[in-house]
Amino acid sequence: MKKTILFLLIFPLWLTFSCNSESDPIKEIIEVDPDNSKNALLIGNWTLVSVEAISGNAMLDIFGTVTNRDFVASGIELDANLDFLGDPKSFTSTGKYQLMIEVTSGGSTGFIIDDFFGSGLWELNGDILTTTSDNVESLHNILELTNENLKIKTDVNFEFNEVNRKATINGALIYSLEKNN
Repeated sequence: MKKTILFLLIFPLWLTFSCNSESDPIKEIIEVDPDNSKNALLIGNWTLVSVEAISGNAMLDIFGTVTNRDFVASGIELDANLDFLGDPKSFTSTGKYQLMIEVTSGGSTGFIIDDFFGSGLWELNGDILTTTSDNVESLHNILELTNENLKIKTDVNFEFNEVNRKATINGALIYSLEKNN
């Protein structure tokens, strides 16, 4: 009888300690490799919900007259998605949006942006997302990454050349995306 009572007292204690000693493999992965958990959050299909330009500057050369103008921009008619796959670490963007640019001197224009992020391979180190598309490596800053939201800052620097018109555009675009379940 004493052995049965002793067993009934010790057995629940033994279960408590043996259950607490089990490890949580997900928690261990996050603690050992926090970027791995960010990788897992990034993988999936994302819908573009907004685009904003910050610190935009354009140097315009029209018929030899050069001017510098600051601008702001925002995306309209958003119909674009971005897919991140995990093995291999690849990405593809589909769809398009229109980028409306307002120059501080008054005036605005719009550009249709197709395939806004391209396709290729990706790597995430901390908050830096490195993409490689057509052998061109680009760095992007991850400003927010949760189960539902992704915000990416991308520096832009491109030139536009036509007969009697040139433009050099510098700035940064902030892409806000929502995860599709």
